[in-house]
Amino acid sequence: MVMAPGLLVVGAGRTGTSVAARLASRIGLRLPHGSDLMPATAANPQGYWESLSLAKFNDRLLNRWSSSWWQPPLSVTETMVADLEDLRDEAERKFVASFGHEPGWVWKDPRLTVLLPFWERVLGRHAALLPYRQPQAVARSIAFRDDLAYEQGLAIWERHTRLVLTSLAGRRVAVTSYERLRDDPLRWQTDLLGFCRAAGLPVSEPSDAARDEVTEPRSPSNGALSTQQQALQDLLLGCEGFHAEFPSLDLPEETPGVDDVLRGIEVPLYVRHGRLVAQHDQLTARHERLRSRHDHLRAEHAELRAQLNNLGAKHATLDMEHALLRQQYEVVTSSRAFRLSAGFGRVRLRIRTVARSLLRRTGDATVRTVDARGD
Repeated sequence: MVMAPGLLVVGAGRTGTSVAARLASRIGLRLPHGSDLMPATAANPQGYWESLSLAKFNDRLLNRWSSSWWQPPLSVTETMVADLEDLRDEAERKFVASFGHEPGWVWKDPRLTVLLPFWERVLGRHAALLPYRQPQAVARSIAFRDDLAYEQGLAIWERHTRLVLTSLAGRRVAVTSYERLRDDPLRWQTDLLGFCRAAGLPVSEPSDAARDEVTEPRSPSNGALSTQQQALQDLLLGCEGFHAEFPSLDLPEETPGVDDVLRGIEVPLYVRHGRLVAQHDQLTARHERLRSRHDHLRAEHAELRAQLNNLGAKHATLDMEHALLRQQYEVVTSSRAFRLSAGFGRVRLRIRTVARSLLRRTGDATVRTVDARGD
């Protein structure tokens, strides 16, 4: 499938991708439908502006590679992408469910730094926006949000940045610093408008102030960088601007030990919290199903009790009718007329018996006549 043109917002988490996606929507690009928007949290009080369903699906894709956003792979190979081939149709359905078929969508997800090669096979090639920040600020923001060490946050930034710079080669890409967006959001939005128009996206002049969406980052930007990390940041700074075709870059070597640092990361606190929330939601849903079943059984019990009470009333009525009939029977059987009638019946039966006995013995026609009269 080749999806109608849209804009991908890519970059490591905590680099300004959320506010960039929000400002892109202010120039007419379409975010995921409201019910699919990831809810705001204390870490992002103004919202994430990304698809919740696609974020969960992307977690599944990463899990297929025994990876996660906090433990991304060293590289993404053709073999790895081919391993996800059986999920392409599902990926297409989920994307359409979130964004529809029309052009002019904007999709932000930090997992795209790793999964861009897979999604290119699903959606085709689309323009991309790559915001970036000082790596120290990114690392401290990740560490603060996820209860990690600074070195772990820095390793996450380095791995994601290397992956996305590799995956963007050949695309139409806008590379922009978060500081530039923060200092002059209106100018930044105007430049993005021109970039999107050049990419053939249906955009329009913003109707409200962009500055309302931008907040001052709380994370400090101090901290040491390795030689390789500083070289990677310098390379990123050199890519600032708009690219009709992003170049294939000669990346510096990865910092020694980054892989060990990433493997040492436990599941981040917010992920554990999210899993507990999901388990709570599942238990709540199960409780509601059991409550509904309980209410249904109570209703059935009440109905059966009503039927039982009705049968009890009928039984009582029949008992009364039976008693009345027995009383009437006793009155009838104790009367003189009944006794005479019963005696006559016994006599008549005796006459018949005697007559038939005589008939069998003699065959006399007269006896037959007597018998007939007796009848």
